[in-house]
Amino acid sequence: MNKPLLTTLFIASTSVLAIASDDCLQKCRENRWVGLEASMTVSSKGANWYGETLTEGDPGLETNLNYNRDLTDNFGVGTRFRGASSVRGTEYEVSGGASYKIGDLSLTVSLSEQSNTDAEVETDWIEVEFTYSMGSDLGYTAWYTHTDNYDGSDADTDIWSLRASYAMGAITVSADYEDYSYDSTDLVDYSNTSFGIKYVIAPGLHIWLEQDSKIYNSTTETTGSWTNVGLSFSF
Repeated sequence: MNKPLLTTLFIASTSVLAIASDDCLQKCRENRWVGLEASMTVSSKGANWYGETLTEGDPGLETNLNYNRDLTDNFGVGTRFRGASSVRGTEYEVSGGASYKIGDLSLTVSLSEQSNTDAEVETDWIEVEFTYSMGSDLGYTAWYTHTDNYDGSDADTDIWSLRASYAMGAITVSADYEDYSYDSTDLVDYSNTSFGIKYVIAPGLHIWLEQDSKIYNSTTETTGSWTNVGLSFSF
């Protein structure tokens, strides 16, 4: 990793800590569409978007900016912009969606476009997400993501994902399963499992650790396993 990028990561992390608050990231993950929110993450292996490790295992920076608005007690709309370090320059995603909540169950539908600075590649995604919360501690999320032009190709791609999380004070543990299916002879279907733990250091600041295992469906053999450590803050 080059020195200018390390310097950028250090300056960004130290400047944001002074104004961080704990509400942003939590509300965003719970689909509570409640105004302007921002977050930043520095991680040892970079960001993982739609089955791609953008930095190919090198350290990376990811930023998120969200604006959400309640239209009724149960219905809201929102937009999101995020960027991340990538081997193809900087990866960007712009998305918009709507969320409807009934009791402990919420439904979110969103459309997004993913692009990068160093390659003329764009991918359009549609995502449907269901979230069920059992009190403030236990939650389940299931979502489906689809594109017909994965990574700028003509390959139809379907991603099915499940997540369970449990909060114990300042500590949250989670388990994820993702299945990637490509309608292309050039791409091989695979699944990914991950286990994570997050610890809240201070309001708006937490450290996390995630262990991932990638398994190609045609061989049922683990073909990749890695550990990612990150520092996230929000305001």
